[in-house]
Amino acid sequence: MTMDNNSNMTGYENRQQKIEIVIAHAIKVIEDDGGFIGNSQSGYAGDANGIRSTKDKVLSIFRQDKVPGIDGNYVKQALEVKEHFKGLHMKNDAPKHSEFLKSLNRIAQNDHVVEKEMGYVVAMPPSYQSIKEKKEFETRYSSSDYVGNVGERHNFFLKLLEKKFIGAAECELWTWTDKRNNIVKTWVTMLKTEEWRIEVGDCVDLDAFVRKHEANKMNNIRETYINRLKIIDNVGSKQ
Repeated sequence: MTMDNNSNMTGYENRQQKIEIVIAHAIKVIEDDGGFIGNSQSGYAGDANGIRSTKDKVLSIFRQDKVPGIDGNYVKQALEVKEHFKGLHMKNDAPKHSEFLKSLNRIAQNDHVVEKEMGYVVAMPPSYQSIKEKKEFETRYSSSDYVGNVGERHNFFLKLLEKKFIGAAECELWTWTDKRNNIVKTWVTMLKTEEWRIEVGDCVDLDAFVRKHEANKMNNIRETYINRLKIIDNVGSKQ
């Protein structure tokens, strides 16, 4: 079963598009591309060697004289995404970083959207996925406890969960976990990243200096920060 969404209006800038249909097409584009592509990743518009962003691809779909139909399964997912943002309870005194979520919440209250706000709608699926993953992470690692004694070296057997590049510091923040679901973090220079060649999912036997114990300010998860790592053995992702 497919669903379409066409308008009799002549200017595509003013066409009223059903929000769930826009989200559905965005989900399919993201799936086809293997991930969301932001404008900052796509190079200059019209550049033959550039990569088209998810937003640009979705806009091109809705600029056609006849918008192609979309499988009902995508629409079902889209309705779930829309209802999530529609149901958000935004406080008037929310910090500035929530302005983006406020916009998604405001737009989700409507049934239709015009092109100038379509970028927000296209951003709903990856934002929803990020929120789901964050909640799953917080649930899984809510029992995390501190490991080792601050100021002493300790032997760890850890699985690498995430590498996050921090541009301001020109290095990466690595997040690990052990068999007891304790969270361990360390800052890693790009030189060490290249030298160690440790990939997300790898399990590593290492010695490290316990620098500090600290509860995460966002989710209150207890985290152990380590540095001065000595890699003993990278056994890969089989463990």
